[in-house]
Amino acid sequence: MKLIFEILIMGLAMLLGAYIVPGVQVDGYGSAIIAAILIAVANATIGLILRIFTFPLNVLTLGLISFIITVLINLIGRPFYDRL
Repeated sequence: MKLIFEILIMGLAMLLGAYIVPGVQVDGYGSAIIAAILIAVANATIGLILRIFTFPLNVLTLGLISFIITVLINLIGRPFYDRL
């Protein structure tokens, strides 16, 4: 139940972000939900693995590596988001 709620909130956040940021476009709430599911799956698989391997470096940089990993995951998923 918590996962579904988080995905719905992420979809709403994407719609709000598309409304605020010029040049960002979302076709509708359905597309935003699908993109949210793709981001959740990428974070649960690739993100977890990268965070485990980079933990010592993450401690040294005080969390900067987590931000870089999040950006990399979004760049990897971008071709899939463009098709929505």
